[in-house]
Amino acid sequence: MKKRILCLLGRTGAALALVLVLIVFSGSRQVIFPIWIEADESWMEFSDGIQLEFDHVELTDSKTSAGEPYVEVYVRMTNLTAERGLPDSLYVVEYFNQGKWYDVYYNIAWSMAGGAGFVIDPGTTETWPWWVPLNILEADGPYRLYLYGLGYCDIPSQRGVFR
Repeated sequence: MKKRILCLLGRTGAALALVLVLIVFSGSRQVIFPIWIEADESWMEFSDGIQLEFDHVELTDSKTSAGEPYVEVYVRMTNLTAERGLPDSLYVVEYFNQGKWYDVYYNIAWSMAGGAGFVIDPGTTETWPWWVPLNILEADGPYRLYLYGLGYCDIPSQRGVFR
């Protein structure tokens, strides 16, 4: 029995050592997403008349309730129609992992653009920020921002940019 316990402890120790080696050599900080739900585009609405394009990310002075800083993800929105465009206040950050997109952050309460009721006049381009906790964007890999009623915008990982 003693031999069996020692064998199990040895295997467990080897497994833990392998995990530690992988963490040290990958140099990655573990990112814990607040949600992890496979993305479902069936409920999403898209606009053919509004073109979305990533512009840049800026660190803000604001912090989440957990003390994590927010960043503002700036998106260029071009209205290609003859009607005014109105961004909604719902936006979702999605992360691509193992061949699938996952929702990793929702904001349905307020955004700089949608919450303030801004509009995009016909034939114009506006650049507006959307708040996201910095730690959400720190994993390696592709991200995208879904703006309800408008569509998607790719976001580059911000790993190591602000820390």
